[in-house]
Amino acid sequence: MPRYVLLLPLLLLISATLSPASGEDLTADQTSELARIRAEIARQDLSWRAGDNPTFRLPAAERTRRNGSPAPSDWQGPLPRDRRGLPLLIDWRDNGGNWVTPVRDQESCGSCWVFSAVAAFESWVMLNSGAPIPTLDLSEQYVLSCVDVGGCNGGWCQNALGFLTTEGACDEACFPYLSDDSIPCGDACNDVLERLVYLGDHEQITFGTIDVDAINTALQDGPVITNFAIYEDFYAYTEGIYIWDGVSAADGGHSVIVIGYDDGRQAWLAKNSWGTRFGEFGYFWIAYDSGTGFGSETWQARDLNQRPQLRDAGCAPEVASPGAMVTWSVTYRDPEGDVPLAATLTLLDPGGRTDIYPLSAGDGDLVDGVPYSADLVLTEMGQYGTRFRFYNEAGQEVFWPASGFADLPVVDPVSAGPRQIRTTLRAPAPNPANPGCTIAFHLASPGDVDLAVYDLSGKRVRTLIRGWRGAGEHREIWHGRDASGGAVPSGTYLVQMRAGGHVEAHKISLVQ
Repeated sequence: MPRYVLLLPLLLLISATLSPASGEDLTADQTSELARIRAEIARQDLSWRAGDNPTFRLPAAERTRRNGSPAPSDWQGPLPRDRRGLPLLIDWRDNGGNWVTPVRDQESCGSCWVFSAVAAFESWVMLNSGAPIPTLDLSEQYVLSCVDVGGCNGGWCQNALGFLTTEGACDEACFPYLSDDSIPCGDACNDVLERLVYLGDHEQITFGTIDVDAINTALQDGPVITNFAIYEDFYAYTEGIYIWDGVSAADGGHSVIVIGYDDGRQAWLAKNSWGTRFGEFGYFWIAYDSGTGFGSETWQARDLNQRPQLRDAGCAPEVASPGAMVTWSVTYRDPEGDVPLAATLTLLDPGGRTDIYPLSAGDGDLVDGVPYSADLVLTEMGQYGTRFRFYNEAGQEVFWPASGFADLPVVDPVSAGPRQIRTTLRAPAPNPANPGCTIAFHLASPGDVDLAVYDLSGKRVRTLIRGWRGAGEHREIWHGRDASGGAVPSGTYLVQMRAGGHVEAHKISLVQ
């Protein structure tokens, strides 16, 4: 018998003897609400207990803010079952190891749709590695700040799963959670691109119908995500198998991951994102037929997909005479063997115009690396800019350099051998910025960098970098906000970089 079954009575006893959510007494309204819920549970002989917890004590509006997923509507089921061949129970916290990361707290932000997707992804990272990773903690803030659709006012877990597939997730230390969707994506750590992990795919399991067998079959492979309707009695859940009392009012929708089931109890085990003092240490049991639509729409994270890499990028010669042939080359490597659907060179000429050229593939294996190249004759003298772009069949896009252009090549009548790329601040793009822009720069040698945005009076508006950086290409994103995170008015600003003895600035036209 799995250990969690033996330990459950002890855990429930400990939970029942914990002190209330705070040292303060409940308000008269809270006391009355709790008494009503308990009376309804007793009248219907439901198999769960209601009590005090931090979520129950929140003001009504604060409770609602935590429900950030659409509630199921017009759902059907549960369907009749044919449970042959499935185990009677499963719990991914104790299934040959613990494959579930600790309970988190989304706080006063309707980001449950992000937390459920990241929690499911974390479990898949461990399952794909073949071993539990006790320290694994991926960043919900990275998704919340960088995804195009959704925020603290809610969203769909499918959008978060799609983002994890194409953009990935960094670790929590790189971008700590701040319960705020206005935090700029560029506030992630400087080496975020090297710390990303990618999801291969995701699959929808149920489509508006509670199919217990389909969900429990999927649970043999790992946790699944579901949305369900929140009713006000759920806030007071402390233990047992939750079923809506049929009286409490609806209060939006919520997204969680299902980490197990118990056919003997006819219930699923779910991990919530309201902290460890909700329910059974952050978890809750809910009946197959709970009256909430739980299980009517479910998704599951699928295989991991590592990001492709671009190596040995450049051109030869780097300094060319007018009319000379220049060869660009880059090696594309993909650990999953995903085939590029597009491979291009974007060339920025000395006049600021851009042209896109296809790259031709050479011989090689995608896993080990395939060289790509293009040959062009350049006649216009001056500094050119180079950027490679690949887009593969898994929907992943990768660039070299990560932003902006590399200062390659130079066309000059006098070729003086290999050219050293100097420290330079590139022009912000896009410009005008609406409301943000990417600021890229190149360091010829490592050292301290001070990169900041100023208004025309010389007042520092926001510091983007102040610290040591290595040699090579770097980028930061300014989202049109000041040091306190507030949006600045439209107008003209200056971005200035100080690196060693080099000082350079560019104007930014901001349109909010």
